Amino acid sequence: MYARTIFVTLALAAAILAVPALRRRLASDEAKVRWRIADAIADFNAGNTRAADVLAHGFIDETSGMSRDDLRAAIAFAAFHRRGPGGRFGYRLESDEPIVEVDGDTARANLRLRLLDARREPGALVWECAVEGELRRGDDGWQC
Repeated sequence: MYARTIFVTLALAAAILAVPALRRRLASDEAKVRWRIADAIADFNAGNTRAADVLAHGFIDETSGMSRDDLRAAIAFAAFHRRGPGGRFGYRLESDEPIVEVDGDTARANLRLRLLDARREPGALVWECAVEGELRRGDDGWQC
């Protein structure tokens, strides 16, 4: 009786753990790009420097000249020096749903980003911009 209960419990636990991994593996490339962007935004909102991981190691922004390491340093600085209520990260990034087009190992993503100062209620708009990016599939997943 107990062996059957334990077996059913273990089988259920394995299924629960396998479903998200299987879902990610079988998802379309468009969905994977959207998830990569959403993960980067969530990491930024948590003040986590992993947000810069969506950028390839040699990335340099054409307009500002900012590199992946520069972005990582800026997030770390803001995480330590720009705290909001309750000690949370002082900024919040929002976006609309990205428009993603995949062609082989290359994808184009278009979205609007809004940076809000979370230290003010309900969150003052700092800047808003349209982003057009090209991502490539590599060893670290989809990156700009």
